[in-house]
Amino acid sequence: MGYLTGGLGIGLLLLGGAFKLYYDSSQSTIDNLQTQLTTSVANTEKLKTVIEEQNEEIKQTLANHELIVGQFERMQKQTAEYQQEADRLKRKFAEHDLNHLSMRKPGLIQSIINKGTEGVRKEFASISDPNL
Repeated sequence: MGYLTGGLGIGLLLLGGAFKLYYDSSQSTIDNLQTQLTTSVANTEKLKTVIEEQNEEIKQTLANHELIVGQFERMQKQTAEYQQEADRLKRKFAEHDLNHLSMRKPGLIQSIINKGTEGVRKEFASISDPNL
């Protein structure tokens, strides 16, 4: 019976040691997983912040794009209007023989040209004035 008790005691000690090793290994794994979980949660929060910032930047970029598109469309419209005006003036000048008219009525042509030149000068001055 002494051997049996001693064998059971040794078996119990071995079983207790094995349980202790298993418990320590399990606790180490749990601690490691807990650390990874905490890191993952912190990284997820950082990622959410970065995504929110990027979404705001995208919204601002889209707003800027819409502004630029609007300005571009206005410029295209103005260009078309200016082109129509230039075409109108070309047709008007094509209708008149200014050389012949200037020979017949030089005073009339001179006053018209002077008046037009003054109008252009004033318009150019107002367009190029940096204080406006």
